[in-house]
Amino acid sequence: SGAAQALTSTTPIIHDIRIDNLSATKAKMPANIEGLPESCINNVSLINVNIQTSGTFMQLLHMTGTFNNVTSAPASGPPFVVEENVSVTTAGTTPSIPATPPKSAQIACAAQSLPAP
Repeated sequence: SGAAQALTSTTPIIHDIRIDNLSATKAKMPANIEGLPESCINNVSLINVNIQTSGTFMQLLHMTGTFNNVTSAPASGPPFVVEENVSVTTAGTTPSIPATPPKSAQIACAAQSLPAP
């Protein structure tokens, strides 16, 4: 992904998402959690989530969250593809997900501020 853009009234602000007890089998598309360089998806909580796919993986980009007992079983490749600007705390059966910094000209998720409601 490219450089962070200026925040505008149309920039999506997505945060505080919780998914519990989800099981997906024979998924054909990857499960992606992808924010923007200027607007991360913050505080994603996945608990007891199992994704089995004949395709690819779970892709993470510009996001923060907590994964507890999350498994992603692709036909091939790693269970999680972690791109830039990701910070996920893991617990239970979830494998460790390494934190990644933003690229140059991107804003770290922790440095982004939500606009006032």
